[in-house]
Amino acid sequence: MGGLAGSYTKEPHQIRRMLTEGAVRASDKRARFVHVEAYEDAGGVILRDLFNVDDGGWLQDPGLLDRLVTEKLNREVEIIQAEGWKWIEVSPDFPYGHTYDLRQLIGEQGEASRISVHQARRSAGRLAAERS
Repeated sequence: MGGLAGSYTKEPHQIRRMLTEGAVRASDKRARFVHVEAYEDAGGVILRDLFNVDDGGWLQDPGLLDRLVTEKLNREVEIIQAEGWKWIEVSPDFPYGHTYDLRQLIGEQGEASRISVHQARRSAGRLAAERS
């Protein structure tokens, strides 16, 4: 906030930008994944704007948010591994260009694939129920 005190700019959008420079919006995909309530329960602080719509505020501790995301992803990995998958890799984001040249493979689905799809849908339903 030291930059704010010495700044000649008094425009509201500039002040907000300076106040939220190192923060993460509550509408960020990581914040939506772990839920703002879990972030607050872990001791995280949220800066909120009383006068404008701010999409739920700004999470002030990105390190805590990243730790919570990693922990939740690891719990999801354990659930999926219990279903018998041999290889699972998770990441909160892909590096630039990681998905370049990926394509959809078209083929016939075997019996094992149909069972796996059924298990994946069941797991997705279970996750959706937990989030509600």
